[in-house]
Amino acid sequence: MTGYEFGEILQNERKRQGLTRKKLSEMTGFSTKAILYWETGKREISLKNADIVSKVLRMTLQIGYEQERSEGR
Repeated sequence: MTGYEFGEILQNERKRQGLTRKKLSEMTGFSTKAILYWETGKREISLKNADIVSKVLRMTLQIGYEQERSEGR
């Protein structure tokens, strides 16, 4: 997932819950400008900040990777 994809998810969930950027800012302690930058992909959100935002929005984040295995290993 890219920062832009996370931003889209963040924006969609914020709107789904009927929250303005200002209200989310008040709930998380982050500036409205930071939230705008994250939602539009102008800045990448750190894992720590993504965790805070996701908890406030009651979202579950799953971070991981898949490693392709070759046969015989």
